[in-house]
This record gives sequence, structure tokens and C-alpha cells, in this order.
Amino acid sequence: MPVAQETRETHLKRYLEKVNLLSSHFKLAEEHRSKVEKFFQNLFVGENVDFSFLSASAQLKFVENLDIDIIKKIQSLNEPVFDALETGFKDQGRDPQKVSKAIDSAFGADVYATNVEKMMASYEGDSTAGFDAEHFMSKFLGFYFTPENLRLILDDQPFH
Repeated sequence: MPVAQETRETHLKRYLEKVNLLSSHFKLAEEHRSKVEKFFQNLFVGENVDFSFLSASAQLKFVENLDIDIIKKIQSLNEPVFDALETGFKDQGRDPQKVSKAIDSAFGADVYATNVEKMMASYEGDSTAGFDAEHFMSKFLGFYFTPENLRLILDDQPFH
């Protein structure tokens, strides 16, 4: 979606501050910090920005000021999403329990536990006697230190 340059600059600054604060606090490897910083620098370089990476207040402001031309542009940029939403709205005959089970099977606690288990199994140590807690913590946090998990909308206080 099209975002004003001032808003892009403000959001980029906020994201870079967040990345630096968290990577410093958790002592993340430079490679993780650098990769995420580059993602945000690339995200906010052009006029069109992924809506999900805007702060709650910026999203609200955008929605409140929508006009028909912007609505058409959003629809054209996100045609598969709107097609899926339309299909979902038309399909009201599904069993809510089946839907809940399907969502849980893709995103639930078992999936999360399996992902953590895979990550732990990928630890490069050859025995627990040689376990390096700092190295493991760095790899563990790096696994979750992704742009998707750093979205401003996930912050406790909305960003203005």
C-alpha cells in the first residue's frame, strides 16, 4: 500500500531502534541483527509498504482515510487475498469445531513444540557435557528474531 515518505522514515527509525535494543539486550549475533535491519531498510525504501508492518495508529489512520482509488489499488495488489476472503465469506456452512481443529493443527501448541524440538535437535554440540548455554540462547533467540515477530503492531503501546 502507498505510504508517505515521512511515515516510512518514522517507521524505519522505530524498527531500527527496536532491532538494536533487542539485539543488544539479548546479545544476538551480528548476522541476525544485520539481516533484520536490511529487511526493514528494504521494506521502507519504496512507496508501497506491507500494511502489516505499520503501527496500529498508522493502520487506523490509513483505514479512516480510504478513498475508492486506494481501495482499488489495494485490491489489485492483493487479489489472491481478496479472492480467499470472498470465498470464506460465502462459505458459512463449515463446522466451527473442524475449523478450529484445522487452525490448531497448523498453528497450535503442538506445532510450536515441534518447531522448538527441531531447533533444539539442530544444536551443533556433540554432547550435553559440552553444552554452551550462551551459544544455544543466541541460536534460539535468533530463530525468533524475525521481522514478522518484531511488527510494531505487537508492541504494548501504539506507535504514533
